[in-house]
Amino acid sequence: MRNALGLTLLPLSALFAVACSADSDEPLASSDGDTELALSPGASTTTAAGDSVDKGRRGGSRRHRGHHRHHGGTPPEPPAGESCVVAGQTFPDGSAVPSGDSCNTCACNDGSVICTLALCEPSVCAAFIEESDGVCSRFPLDPCIAQDPDCVPDAGECEAAGQSFPDGGVVPSGDSCNSCSCSGGNVVCTRIGCEPVACAQFIEEADGVCSRFPLDPCQFQDPDCAAPGGDPAP
Repeated sequence: MRNALGLTLLPLSALFAVACSADSDEPLASSDGDTELALSPGASTTTAAGDSVDKGRRGGSRRHRGHHRHHGGTPPEPPAGESCVVAGQTFPDGSAVPSGDSCNTCACNDGSVICTLALCEPSVCAAFIEESDGVCSRFPLDPCIAQDPDCVPDAGECEAAGQSFPDGGVVPSGDSCNSCSCSGGNVVCTRIGCEPVACAQFIEEADGVCSRFPLDPCQFQDPDCAAPGGDPAP
């Protein structure tokens, strides 16, 4: 009786080649010359007979390659402050400004020149006055700044707590309930009674400049200021 399956005996070398190819990812050649894809364990496909066969991902597992993007970038620069014009020169915000004396330092802070106020050795100024040309040619703490008439504050300006305020401008009162303004070179304030304030028990060192505003209830702590009410500080 003949075998209906029609099996064909293969030599041992062919069987060995088929067995080795089971572990390879290379395509396998069928007996009729067609090429079949090598299947990895664990995946599935469907044969011509409708049977399901496990089939892995072609070429094995693939790693997910993500794209890492840096969204931070360089933070924007903060806007630059206003420059300072001193002695006919322009200094950018945050830069050093010559003080004009031998012991203090100054800097530009958003359009305003801020200086230390250490006491320096006295200086002897020459007995002459420069001609006015509309530009102050001296630095802020030059002990002989008065020789340039363009550096002398406007008669309408007011000085308070080491700062200059234009005529008609608002001047901080230094307390919690009054208001002050500059009028013709004088600071004029309302005189409303405020809640009492407890002042610390200390006295500042004299530096030649009053650091308190006109109605500061603790103004007497600065010996360079007048006490509240206009009387000289004790």
